[in-house]
Formats: sequence, structure tokens, C-alpha cells
Amino acid sequence: MKFIRENILKILLVVGVLIIIIVILIACSSSGSTGRATSYSKMEDNLKNAATRYLKSHSELLPTEEGRIEQVQMDSIYTKKQMDKMTAIDDSSVKCDGYVNVSYRLNENDEKVYRVVPHVKCADKYETEDLYIHILKNEELVTELDGLYKIGNEYIFRGENPNNYLQIGERLYRIMSIDENGYIKIVTNKKPYVNGVWDDRYNVNTGKEDGINNYNVSRIRESLKEYYDDKDSYSSLEKDVFIKHSICIGKRSENNKEINKTEECSMTLDEDYLSLPILYDYFITSVDKNCKDIYSESCKNYNYMAPLTIMPTLTASKDRTNMVFEIGDTAMLTKASRNRKAAIVTYITNVTYTSGKGTLESPYMIK
Repeated sequence: MKFIRENILKILLVVGVLIIIIVILIACSSSGSTGRATSYSKMEDNLKNAATRYLKSHSELLPTEEGRIEQVQMDSIYTKKQMDKMTAIDDSSVKCDGYVNVSYRLNENDEKVYRVVPHVKCADKYETEDLYIHILKNEELVTELDGLYKIGNEYIFRGENPNNYLQIGERLYRIMSIDENGYIKIVTNKKPYVNGVWDDRYNVNTGKEDGINNYNVSRIRESLKEYYDDKDSYSSLEKDVFIKHSICIGKRSENNKEINKTEECSMTLDEDYLSLPILYDYFITSVDKNCKDIYSESCKNYNYMAPLTIMPTLTASKDRTNMVFEIGDTAMLTKASRNRKAAIVTYITNVTYTSGKGTLESPYMIK
């Protein structure tokens, strides 16, 4: 007690200094949830967190359709005092604005899992880019050799080694195409994950259990659904960015040699996350000038999808109910009941570019 009485002023001084330090630390920590971020990545995180809080009390702004993206402007969040206005990291006189894109997916319990993706723009200092926008801005369109081609309303990567590698979590994909709405079609980079038959039901036309080539009720569609639903198949990030998209399930005439998708896309399905390549996907990828039709062996040249052969496709025969197309050295017809490994195709959306050049050594990275 004597020590305390003799040193009361010193003790009070030390306690006072400690209180000041704690207040400063709290203030600095609090600034992380406002606009005073120390990096643009942190600024995007702040916007995402603020928007998430804001949307909890403004559910009318949430998307009502899976795959649809709703945009919420930063000004709305400011108005509700969810965050302070933001300025450029290295210049506080430069004001930043932005928005969040909101989408959702359904989990295994059919519950909505929302994805909030922030976009920040600080004049010419910084701007968040969607992956598809980054690719279209930085990948020069070509008309020969490897690269990105504009074909109709799509941008398609073609050739033996275009810059179309994409990493999502631990898994590597190849970007196949980008449609007119910015949806990105991707395929597994290595030999696939689903192993089974296209279909093995009894076929009344053949009198055998060699399958019925109706994709809607096929075994392969069931297998893809089961694979997607398996909690160990995909990371949460993959499932967050995968989207249901229109896929082509039309049947093709066996005498149709053209490299087009007119027949394949005469019927579509938009209820699934996962699918297979269609016949057109493989052949349009080759840039060999001798790849003139789906029965040209030259089509396996200068074609980044060639290592995936032999693989089944979504494309079924219009002429025989038990036959489907698969890829070998050329297009081939096989019984639906034949067991094969299948390359998995899906679409992604609402993803922003973080780094990478699309090469194997430096694949595109997203968040």
C-alpha cells in the first residue's frame, strides 16, 4: 500500500497511456470497416461486408431467380450509414464509388446461398474487373493460330495452347468460351471425374439393354447430379461460382458432317449445373486448316481438348435411339451403354479477376 501511495501519479500516468493506446488501436481497427482501407483488396472486402449488412434489412433487393445478378449501388449503402465514403489508397482527394453484384445458388437443402461480389472504381487509380471483362480487354482477338476468336455471339478459345487456364481453389480448368452475357463456359483440365455409362436401359428398338439416348432421363445426367451433390466433389468457391445455364441437348443426324451446332442446340436444358461437351465444342477448338468436318482426323491437331479423348459428348444420334457421339481420333458413334470417363463442363458467373495471365504457369485467379 505504501508503494501505491508513493507512486500513485506514476501509476495513473501509465494507466492513462494504456487507455490512450487502446483507444487508438480500436479506432484503427474500426477504420478497417469504413473507407479507410490500406489496400484495394481490403476496400473491396469492406464494401462486401457493408453490403451484406445492408441487404439483411433490404431483402427486396436480393435476386429472386437463380443465376440472375442484382446490382446494389454503393450510394445506397452510404445513405444507410453502413460505411464511410471511400477514397483512393494513395490519394484521399480521389473519391471512389462502386457497387456489389448479388447472386445465389441452392445448397443440398434447397436453401439460398448468396454471393456478394464487390466492385470498386477510384477514377484512374483502380477498378475491379469481372473476369470476362478482363479477358476481353486484354486478350487480343485473332483469326489464326492459338487464341481467342469471335464466332457469332461467342468468344471461343481455340488452338493447341491458348491462354485459357483458370484456377478455382485447388482445381485447374480450361476456359472454353464466353457468351454475349458474360457467362464463362469451362471444362476440367485433366481426364475427368465422372465414370459410367451414358445410359444402359432396355431399348425396345434393339431388344437389348444398350441404352436410350434421351439425355433428360439418362444415367449420365443422374451421375453428374450425384457428383455435384457429393459434398467432397467441389469446394465452396467452386459451387458459389457454378451456375445453371442453357445447355444443348439436341440430337444430331449421323450424316451431318458440318462443324456447327445447329442440330445440337435445337433443344436446350437449363436445370443443371454440370454437363458434358457437345460435339461442336471439340471440333471448333482445332485450328488445323484441314479440320474440315467432324470426321477429319486433322481436327485433333492444334486442339487443346485433344488430350481429353476418348470422351462421350452430350450429343446423341437422331437416327438410332441407342447411339451417342463420342470423341476419338474423329467423331465416333457408340452404344449409350458403353462405359466411359466423362469430361465435365459447367458455366461460371459473378467472378472478379485477381491475377494471372491464363497460362499454365500463371492461370487466371478469381475471387
